[in-house]
Amino acid sequence: MRIPLTYPDAKNERGAVAIMVSVLTVVIMILAAFSVDLGLAYSTKRQLATAADAASLAAVSVYKKDFVGSCSAAALASQSTVRTAAEAAADSVYVANYTSGTTASGDITAVQCKGVGVEVVYRATGSSGSPFGVLAGGTGAIATKGSAAATYALVGKCSMCFLGPVDAGNADFSVFGGDIHVNGSITAGPNSEWDADNSISVVGTVNGGQFAPPATQGVIIPDPFASMVLPLSEAGLTAKTNPCTQGPGVYGGNFEVPNSGTCTLAPGAYVIKGTWSAKNNSLIKGSGVTLYVKKTGMIDFKNGATQDLSAPTTGPPAGSPAGWPTNFVIIYDRDNTNDLSIQGNGNVTLGGIVYVPSSKIDFNGNSCLAINKGAIVATGVVKANGQKACIEVTDALLAGQGVPGNLVLSK
Repeated sequence: MRIPLTYPDAKNERGAVAIMVSVLTVVIMILAAFSVDLGLAYSTKRQLATAADAASLAAVSVYKKDFVGSCSAAALASQSTVRTAAEAAADSVYVANYTSGTTASGDITAVQCKGVGVEVVYRATGSSGSPFGVLAGGTGAIATKGSAAATYALVGKCSMCFLGPVDAGNADFSVFGGDIHVNGSITAGPNSEWDADNSISVVGTVNGGQFAPPATQGVIIPDPFASMVLPLSEAGLTAKTNPCTQGPGVYGGNFEVPNSGTCTLAPGAYVIKGTWSAKNNSLIKGSGVTLYVKKTGMIDFKNGATQDLSAPTTGPPAGSPAGWPTNFVIIYDRDNTNDLSIQGNGNVTLGGIVYVPSSKIDFNGNSCLAINKGAIVATGVVKANGQKACIEVTDALLAGQGVPGNLVLSK
């Protein structure tokens, strides 16, 4: 007796397998089409993102080159021509990097302040092929987009600007309403405190001191007031000998404020060619005053007190020759390397900008140099070890406009 080797329903099973193969083939085709869709969409999105990166960098480079001043919403709104140029540059780069794109499919969606720099956000849209969409009865395309943001920072923006290294001892340095920048290294004692609103940037190394925020690596910045024309004119100013009684003028010789005397300087322009000094108990003050110190001159107020000595704020000093600036309380010529010795017997209060680009600030004592509504630009400081020695700028003005740093992608 023979036993059959096939089942009676083999034909039926062969039919079932054929159906299963057909179904699986369709499923595999759908999965393959779906995978291709995802791959094409991902590739397109990567292309769009790359193009958006390049476009945002092109746009922010226009702002880096053409935008004027510190970033604010009002400044951005007022400089619409920069926005227009940035749009054109971004669209051009976008189309060059994404050949399927047009200027209509890429756009700057935001221009905003990023810290003290500018951030530009660029969005690009496009579509990729979709085999699955065709199979499903769709349009055969998947919409996608890429977005990027690029920015730059202003490095070296400062209201306390040292154009050389600082040997600080245990002195303190503070700015309220601005930042600190040092074109060199800082050597400080363990109790030296440095405080600023946003940044403390240092070109060289930092040894000692306490910093809030932490010191960051900076780049060399130029003299913030390099555009000021020096020497200032002396036209129309007459030679005088006693500033406390004779007021504005040209002072060629040395002058000393007497002991226990109060010297109130009348508003105006003072040209100093000798050394002005003070006795222990003297007081120097005055408003609307600019002291301009020539190469041979020096302010040596390490004795006495200098309080409420302030610059004119609405225009150049009264009666000054053409070319004199506003908001400067002390100016040293650029070739004047004599110290500005102004620590006094106790706190010193000045109003306005102190500009001594080739000179050091000497406050090697228990005193604080306080500057209100101003800034300070100096080559450095004479080492200060006094327990209360400090320089403090409050309600600061911006001296260094800052140097645009490297462009970076921020999103």
